[in-house]
Amino acid sequence: MSEADDAQKMKVLKKAVVKLKKQLEEMEVQNSEMKARVAESEKREGDLGKELTEAKEELDLLRFNNSTMAKRISGLQEEVRKKDEKLQEEVRKKDEKLQEEVRK
Repeated sequence: MSEADDAQKMKVLKKAVVKLKKQLEEMEVQNSEMKARVAESEKREGDLGKELTEAKEELDLLRFNNSTMAKRISGLQEEVRKKDEKLQEEVRKKDEKLQEEVRK
């Protein structure tokens, strides 16, 4: 092999090294961008998980409050029903008493 052939091979190898270095730099940039995207994605996922947990807790609290209110309403309705029955009985007794007095 001649020195000219060796020089030509060296020139080709140097170009290949330059090209590979450039590709490596581009890949490192892409890798950094991908890492940043993954980190952002993981952050969003964490935020969504936190929001979901908070929403579940709020839903549990609302269900508890709803249940408590339903029981209270039911109790009040029963109380109103009993008072209504009592008033109707009082009215019936007074009506009977008045009818007796009218008959006399």
